[in-house]
Amino acid sequence: MNHQSKETFRCFGCKRKVKGPSLSCSDCEFFLYKEC
Repeated sequence: MNHQSKETFRCFGCKRKVKGPSLSCSDCEFFLYKEC
């Protein structure tokens, strides 16, 4: 699933704030930059 939101989340891989295209699971609140 792609995640694009105004809320700020941290990438589980690099721990940076997710601001661009990312992969996510809304049920478990998992976010990951595509590069990670």
